Amino acid sequence: MAKTVSLSDANPNQKTPSSQSATEQKGDKPEKEELIPLQFKMPRSWVRDFKLAAAGNEMKLNELLKECFTAFMSSPKKD
Repeated sequence: MAKTVSLSDANPNQKTPSSQSATEQKGDKPEKEELIPLQFKMPRSWVRDFKLAAAGNEMKLNELLKECFTAFMSSPKKD
């Protein structure tokens, strides 16, 4: 005989109202913003240099990328 599977069993990662944290139930924003994967291809030599720059500054790769983007956005725009 086939086993009956409930919807909560079918997707264990899906949150149910009882599994939500108190903060989520109140409607407050979590302290940290959700991180989303970002994937793109770059030349091998650039990746090596980028990783060395991050390690040399004791930064994570995403921290260096955010710093670079922030600097780019704050620089004067070229016409």
